Amino acid sequence: MKKLVLACLVFGATYLNAQNKVYEGDVYQAGVDETYKAVLTITNDNQYKIDYPDSKCSGVLKFVEEDDLGFLKFQENITKGKEFCVNGLNVYLYYMDADKTQVNFKAEATEAEDDEMRTIGDLYLKQD
Repeated sequence: MKKLVLACLVFGATYLNAQNKVYEGDVYQAGVDETYKAVLTITNDNQYKIDYPDSKCSGVLKFVEEDDLGFLKFQENITKGKEFCVNGLNVYLYYMDADKTQVNFKAEATEAEDDEMRTIGDLYLKQD
């Protein structure tokens, strides 16, 4: 009986850890004064995928570095809808809580304050 319980616990833990994490939220782009939906999916093999359903584009985020404050920097590669979205933006993610249920999202072409591509918002872990 103990072996069955242990097997169930191991299977359950493996199953839970194998699930993709999906974050959703609204982001705001000042250059066009527009808010739109963003969906970030972190796969169980640690790939970061981004989808902008309102803009009809999506892509992948390639990890660049993590800074001393915990900001994760990525290079955005738009793979679908390049005619609708700018390719190659820098994307920064920062977990706002220890449970990683909220992530701050920022995308920009440059660090200049007047960057028209700057897009910011908070994404929340989707609970099934």
